[in-house]
Amino acid sequence: RWIEAVRAVLPETLDARRSRVAETYSLAPDQVEILMDEPGAVEFFEEAKHTLELMLDGDTRPARDIASSNGWLQSNDEAEIRTVLAALIEAHPGLAAEVRAGKHRKLKFFAGEAMRATRGRANPHITERLLRELLGVPPS
Repeated sequence: RWIEAVRAVLPETLDARRSRVAETYSLAPDQVEILMDEPGAVEFFEEAKHTLELMLDGDTRPARDIASSNGWLQSNDEAEIRTVLAALIEAHPGLAAEVRAGKHRKLKFFAGEAMRATRGRANPHITERLLRELLGVPPS
């Protein structure tokens, strides 16, 4: 019971996500990797698919209205994204220290977690810029 309870709150592992996306959408491995390589791409893909499904099921609203009413549009709200990033940095001080020490590949962890926290809505470019700013990492 305890192990199952812990598993229920843990985020989906990368391997599990890779398998789920491949099976659910009948994608080839190279297509799955394209989605997995860009933070937020899987979420965007899934939300666009949901919008299309609603339209095919008879929803006559414009796609933008459907996505907006379901909270699926990308967020460019820097204050919201900054708040999410600050909380992640505070929750993972060891990783933040590693990034500040030069392990810039660890930025992807924070970017991925920010996308997860915002359900894929955070603009990835704004997220990366703010993350670098908050961690004192120069632009790439």
